[in-house]
Amino acid sequence: MTNLATRNSKSWVTGCIAIYGRRRLLGCEDMALAVVINGQRRVFEQLSGGCFMDRVVDELGLKGDRVAVERNGEIVPRTEWTRTPVADEDKLEVVHFVGGGSGLDR
Repeated sequence: MTNLATRNSKSWVTGCIAIYGRRRLLGCEDMALAVVINGQRRVFEQLSGGCFMDRVVDELGLKGDRVAVERNGEIVPRTEWTRTPVADEDKLEVVHFVGGGSGLDR
């Protein structure tokens, strides 16, 4: 785990940009996050300071215990959301769980 002094260093930012691309949030704090969610592009201006999966789910207004998220073709376990970075142009698939019966009396 990095501390804030390390995270704010020029070499750390440069490393993030080299690894994740020019608009990677962890290295480019002045840019908004743009992702594709269920096939539709969405921009999050408020997530411009480093972003992880849990924050994206919160911004969508979803309850974490009722959704599953796939990032770039891989399911992200809920226990990993706080450690899973979301990069610009990532493709997310979000599935909502809905409870209830058929409504038919038997």
